[in-house]
Amino acid sequence: KTAFKDLPFWTYTTSNFLIFCGYMVPFYYMASYGQIELGMNRSDANYVIIYAQAASIFGRLAASLAAARVGVMIPWITCAISSGIFCIAWIGVKTPGAFIAYAVLYGGFSGALIPLPPSVFPVVCPDVNVLGARLGMAQGIGSFASLIGSPIAGALTQVNARDGKRNYLGLQLFGGLIMALGGLNLCLLWVLLIRQRELRSKLI
Repeated sequence: KTAFKDLPFWTYTTSNFLIFCGYMVPFYYMASYGQIELGMNRSDANYVIIYAQAASIFGRLAASLAAARVGVMIPWITCAISSGIFCIAWIGVKTPGAFIAYAVLYGGFSGALIPLPPSVFPVVCPDVNVLGARLGMAQGIGSFASLIGSPIAGALTQVNARDGKRNYLGLQLFGGLIMALGGLNLCLLWVLLIRQRELRSKLI
């Protein structure tokens, strides 16, 4: 219960919650966007998801390499904010070629959002006696974001929808802004860790 009084714990958990609220949104709706908005056939639209997931492998490797050199926070913040920006940039995607390029870029940057958070948690919670419990609590709260993010985004596609077609603008803004907000909240976490954890280096 001491975790509930720990500000870095709550800042970490809030950041994770916001990021994961938007993280899955593009993966859920890429295929339907390709078919409905761009006129792609079902097979090609589904392949776009595969391109994004394949790019995420390289994104995770690159982020892990960067984290080993400059710490976890810089690549984590960079990837979170960049993923949010790419989700908003999705609004301007009007051709299949641009859509594939967008999917690859989003997959590459967003892929790092999975392995990086647990890597910094030993700094968030330096007490090894409660490390596992607190990490489980933080990730458990974040898991709810993964459950509710995509349904909320799906409901937003019905706002101002016309002629039976979905309106993807609300979905794109929701996913992008909430991830960018989570990335900005990570900057606060970085400051808190530097001030409260008596670290030798600011590169966490």
